[in-house]
Amino acid sequence: MLISGNAYEYVQKIRVYPLLRKAFKIEEFGKYIGVKSIDVKCIIYMPPMSERIISKLSSDDVKDHIARLIISAIRDRTNWKHPTECAFETEDLNTAIFLAEMVTYMTGGAWIITSNNRYYIYSEGYYHYIGA
Repeated sequence: MLISGNAYEYVQKIRVYPLLRKAFKIEEFGKYIGVKSIDVKCIIYMPPMSERIISKLSSDDVKDHIARLIISAIRDRTNWKHPTECAFETEDLNTAIFLAEMVTYMTGGAWIITSNNRYYIYSEGYYHYIGA
């Protein structure tokens, strides 16, 4: 299934601050990367989620487990570090950002592609963003 549209990339960046007590800080950036097309094996629809649910699922005590569940739905079955073979679809921006953050947490980066009032979440994979 081919998906085309305006794409925004979310990437984890690690910055080292040697003079501060914390050795590093992780920041996520979203930037427009142009019109992109991806070819995926499947599209998984995710209905809109309330802010309350997103807040609970993003909390530190469950974030790792939720991110693993989310990435398992779209990952490459032969190697989860390859580009995802499926994409999430939603019509809600907050849900799209939440999914992109969870995918980024596991793979180092994710795309949100907008097309026909829909948001599609996809990742180039761990190897692309983090390395081997």
